[in-house]
Formats: sequence, C-alpha cells, structure tokens
Amino acid sequence: MVPSLGRGRGAGLHTLKGGDHLSGRVLEADAFPPLFIATSGMDAAHTRLVNDYHAWQAPWMLLLPHLDSATEAHWKPPPAGRPNPSRSTAACILR
Repeated sequence: MVPSLGRGRGAGLHTLKGGDHLSGRVLEADAFPPLFIATSGMDAAHTRLVNDYHAWQAPWMLLLPHLDSATEAHWKPPPAGRPNPSRSTAACILR
C-alpha cells in the first residue's frame, strides 16, 4: 500500500537494476511536466510525435483539473461543421 502523498506528489515504488537509490524517493507535483511528457530540448520530429500523442490522448486529458484555458481550448473538438486549424493532421484523422 502506498501512503497518501498529497495532491500531485509521486513516490518511487520500483526501480530498475542500479536504481535502488531512487526507491522511496518522493517528488513534488511541480517536478512532473503538466502534460506528462515535456517537449523542451527535443528535436522537431520528436516534438511533433509528442504533440500527436497529446492530441490522441486529448479526450481523457481534458478531464485533468490543472489544464489552462488555452490548452483546453486547443484540444476541445470544434463545434459541429467547423474545423479547428490549430489541431494537427494526425489528431484530425484520429477523431
């Protein structure tokens, strides 16, 4: 059983070989990227891949309580019959 860590915190439960020092480590919520995968420092191809992954996951990620209004507006489907030009091609295909 994992003890309550408080909102947004995370604890290292299991590690790979050589990572014993990480087991039990507790990280505060701000140590995690807001959308679970950060794109800072990635090349353009990997950034597009992560953006497409986020678009694919958008239906459930819209339920996250910490989304800012710009991100929420970007992912919400447009009203019927109106395209959303800000969405990627892959996101439109996946709808």
